[in-house]
Amino acid sequence: MNLPSSLPERLNLLEHLFEASTQGVWIVDVSGTTTAVNPAMCRMLGRDVRSLVGRSIFDLLLPDDATLLRQTLAQPAHDQWEADTLLVRPDGSRCLCSRKVSLLRDNVGDGAGWMIIWTDVSQQRQAENTVQMFGLAADATPDLISVVDETGHYRMVNDAWCRANRLSRKEAIGRHVRQVAPDKLIPERRDALVECMIQRHRVSVKAQLELPDRGLADLEIDYYPFGDDLHQVRHVMMICRDVTARQAVLRAAQSADADKRALLDAFPGYIAAINQDLRYVYANQATAARLGGTPETLIGRRIDEVLEGETLSNMRRDVEDRFGDPGRPVTIERSYPANHGLPPVTLQVTRVASPVGVQGEQTFYAFGIDISDHQRARRDVELLLGRAADRPHTV
Repeated sequence: MNLPSSLPERLNLLEHLFEASTQGVWIVDVSGTTTAVNPAMCRMLGRDVRSLVGRSIFDLLLPDDATLLRQTLAQPAHDQWEADTLLVRPDGSRCLCSRKVSLLRDNVGDGAGWMIIWTDVSQQRQAENTVQMFGLAADATPDLISVVDETGHYRMVNDAWCRANRLSRKEAIGRHVRQVAPDKLIPERRDALVECMIQRHRVSVKAQLELPDRGLADLEIDYYPFGDDLHQVRHVMMICRDVTARQAVLRAAQSADADKRALLDAFPGYIAAINQDLRYVYANQATAARLGGTPETLIGRRIDEVLEGETLSNMRRDVEDRFGDPGRPVTIERSYPANHGLPPVTLQVTRVASPVGVQGEQTFYAFGIDISDHQRARRDVELLLGRAADRPHTV
């Protein structure tokens, strides 16, 4: 590309750049009076050029910003400096800008005015704030969260990830996954990452990995794709949940005596068993269905992952009450609303806790019998008796 050599050509090029630039250009003299603005600057200010030329720049800025700029122009420490500032348009809308101030000199080198380049950074700052908020939220979760780009280099890791891998962010960010944790890039994880990027959908895998801070861990890993306007995946976020405790409970339950499980499964009602960590260690089909799952999906989960509201509060209170008085059963009646496609039900529930084991282990048991029909019959009888009592007696 050949640059124009003659002065008129150069002036013509500068004028074209001045008019076509997406950055605002605001030129003022030594007193701060506007001598020229380009179209981009007019758009940022929400004003036309005729309303700007000849006006003081200090009249068009927020008061605090105008005072600061006036003081800085009067006694500049450098010929150039940058700062963020907020422009408010006549309609009240706002534009967050980064401005770069440069001193203009005349032919003898004296200051003749100032050229201020304004860049709209509203979206950039919003994106930075969003990223910062995401980072704070990610650091607050116990799940291991990391983000890699399309080349497989780490772009973000949260505190839990750093603790689990005993690595700092500096040791991970910008490095390839093969460099950071080559032993953890097992085929299942590599294939899931590739599928997520190519197919552009969420992928979930289960894996056992050796983590420096906790040894062999059972992990559930979800891969989420993030792309651009062209639907190209640019980043993949990986969320790893440690389900070791849940899996241990599930394996223990699955290895329990088959005859005992068959006997429990034959019970014509509801059965649940909860350990001292408030995790389900057993649930029969009826209980699991009432809670919207199967015994396999329920066992190993904490009660606050399954229950909510008043039902959760009641269960916490029941477990605490029985753990404090092991071996003594207590029977109550309790009604539950319709849920998961099942009608409302009234149960007669017997609750009991096992004695504390040698290692401090303890289990809470709940046995429920459906007495909904019995309750309806009793209400019908009471209603009939009430009506009979209201009738006049005849002799």
